[in-house]
Amino acid sequence: MRGAIIYFGFNDPRQFKRGVENVIFTQASAQPLLSRYYVCVGNEIGAFKWNGIACISLRPGILAYLIANVIIWKIGKKHKEGGLIIHSHNYLFSFFSVRCTDFFSVHDGLCYLKKNFGARGPKLFIFALIERIVYFRTKRIHFISGFARSQALVGRHSIGKSIVIPNTSSLESFSKTLKQEPKKTCDRFILTVRSIEERAGLKLLIDVASAMKDTWPNVNFKVAGKGPMLEFYRNQIKERNIDNIEFLGFISDHELCRLYQTCQLVLIPSLYGEGFGLPVIEGYLFNKPVIASNVCAIPEVIAEKRFLFDNRKDSVVEKIEMVFTEQFSDYRFNEYYTKNFSHQKILREYHQLYSQ
Repeated sequence: MRGAIIYFGFNDPRQFKRGVENVIFTQASAQPLLSRYYVCVGNEIGAFKWNGIACISLRPGILAYLIANVIIWKIGKKHKEGGLIIHSHNYLFSFFSVRCTDFFSVHDGLCYLKKNFGARGPKLFIFALIERIVYFRTKRIHFISGFARSQALVGRHSIGKSIVIPNTSSLESFSKTLKQEPKKTCDRFILTVRSIEERAGLKLLIDVASAMKDTWPNVNFKVAGKGPMLEFYRNQIKERNIDNIEFLGFISDHELCRLYQTCQLVLIPSLYGEGFGLPVIEGYLFNKPVIASNVCAIPEVIAEKRFLFDNRKDSVVEKIEMVFTEQFSDYRFNEYYTKNFSHQKILREYHQLYSQ
């Protein structure tokens, strides 16, 4: 019997198409010779297949994290001869696990994220304790950026067992099959791809669209993504009568690729909780200039510092005008992606990590 690897994540990958789930799929692709399992918490309870990975969805609640120990025991028993690896992305799964975690991927430090979401006092202390214990009981800690590592509660005993491997984009395979769309100079639009929540800084984007409505009448803004504040922002632009920005909601990967392909510029605002900045590298994948907030991990990912803006309306407008007035036709943003974030490069790094 060959060995196995169990990934502990968050959401049902059939319902959540982007984010941690795609990172797990990339990691699993680096271990095709092992039997691969994914354990998550979802609305639908049961087992199913996802991209060749055996998935188990558990009912939300503390019982799920205890049941995970039974799953580990059963899979470990089944693959006793080949051995078992545990690769977790979920602090609670690792915290309640009887067995130590082999690899733990940090997208954002638990205490850092909860503090930004308003946790204080004893509640914040509990999150800090969970985070420190998980790192202590993990053999190797993987961070998706240097910023994520800097914000994590990694003590001296854990820093030596940490490594930074950035994300890649699941859209890379789509990009190779798309036909080239003809350029339409009359349809000039700026694309933003975000989770629609407060930390994404979309209020700033709406203010920028309002400021540019008269000075750049042929420029429109399109925002792709879903989240808890989608209707709130849609109502805001109606109330303020801003007609040059549209919140599209969730769109398919194919539609998203078309938007990346036909936009003139990718704009990524952010306030906090940006452990990497996936839409930044996806813009580069489609050879588009990207401007983004000068916060969190984004400065690590951006091609050049001149494409960063401060979270002020005038700073964002200045960078947009810079891109529109300067010539970037000779700038090979897609080569920057290939060199730093391509599937081939990231898979190689994960394979080296697992080989250790």
